[in-house]
Amino acid sequence: MDYSQLSDFEINKRVAICIHPDIKNWNCYDVSGRACFVINEDTPKRVQYGFSFTSDPADAWPIIESSNISINHDAVVEEWIASHGGVIYQHCRGKRPLRLAMECFLKMQDTNHA
Repeated sequence: MDYSQLSDFEINKRVAICIHPDIKNWNCYDVSGRACFVINEDTPKRVQYGFSFTSDPADAWPIIESSNISINHDAVVEEWIASHGGVIYQHCRGKRPLRLAMECFLKMQDTNHA
């Protein structure tokens, strides 16, 4: 799948479901790109979990570290590269490094479930 075509919200939602499969069937809302999972649909709604892996280092770093994802910047060509195990899953010029790392994580999940 070409994850570069998905919105930040869709990336955040997919990553959240990968690491917390129990929330797969919960309602999820886009709040400025943040994936917010709601456990209680009554008024007022109660957000149980909110994730912004593509832009918040506090959300992203534990995944980057535990998945052994490397993020490097090539200053010569001005592009970020995210890789795992020496295999470049994705590299895009002008991309944000945390989002790129999450795209790499999702591709790793695809490989693990193929």
